[in-house]
Amino acid sequence: MREVVADYRPAWYRRSSSDPLKPLTPGLVQRAALRFLLELGTPAAAPKPTGKGTGRPKGYCPAPRQRYAVVKKAARQSKSARKVATQT
Repeated sequence: MREVVADYRPAWYRRSSSDPLKPLTPGLVQRAALRFLLELGTPAAAPKPTGKGTGRPKGYCPAPRQRYAVVKKAARQSKSARKVATQT
């Protein structure tokens, strides 16, 4: 890519006038890569507009959801009650 991109430097960068065939630095190549890729374009086709979704069919009545039994936990014992239970 270094050979393909042009040398686009900001105004505050010094121009390399000593050797015009000197390869660009990686930072300058990265800076020029976006401009190059935008000029290159994309092989993908433009996105097609989508229409309105079909939604739920007319007359469709979903089945009621499945119900589950309630799971209840046993009440916790206090610390003192546990100590008494473990000592006996």
